[in-house]
Amino acid sequence: MTEVSIFNDWAENYNHDVSDEEFPFAGYNQVLDTIAGKILARKGASVLDLGIGTGQLARRFYEAGHLVTGIDFSEGMLQIARQCMPLAELITADFASEMPKEIEGRRFDFIVMTYAFHHIPYQRQANFLSKLAGYLNADGQVLIGDILFPNQQAMQACQARYPDGWDDEEYYMIWEKLQPQLDGFQSELIEIPPYAGVLGLKPAF
Repeated sequence: MTEVSIFNDWAENYNHDVSDEEFPFAGYNQVLDTIAGKILARKGASVLDLGIGTGQLARRFYEAGHLVTGIDFSEGMLQIARQCMPLAELITADFASEMPKEIEGRRFDFIVMTYAFHHIPYQRQANFLSKLAGYLNADGQVLIGDILFPNQQAMQACQARYPDGWDDEEYYMIWEKLQPQLDGFQSELIEIPPYAGVLGLKPAF
């Protein structure tokens, strides 16, 4: 079974499953609330949601009158998102490989990723973030909500505690490794125990 088909099959149960306050989704709702609070404070913002999934977070922006563009590689997830956001621009594409042509040359006030950044391999994470800066308006911001560890030791402790739920093909943020690679950004980190966080990035120019 391919990764896309796994997410297509998961789409119907996704919103229910992420409400479970166990690994890997402990803190999930607080992550979404934190990001939503920052974006809803600005009226009429344009938002690019990478890995929009079923639209659980983006729906808040859509209903507030923000302009929502969403990208996801799972058409099953997007079908559910379209039901609650019929006028949003939703694009089927694998942004982790390449941004779709539909957003070439465009700029957004916010770029958000929730529980999607961990699909970017470690060796590509810093470069991926640098490319996102080119899609931001002046004073725009990237907001990433995901599983996050302060250091390698903390991640290893979590892996030992949850061996059955651990996925070796996911690349969870390790702050001590990622932070030194963010010279091009002003960063703000909000830690959400036990193992989540929200990283805000603004280009430092």
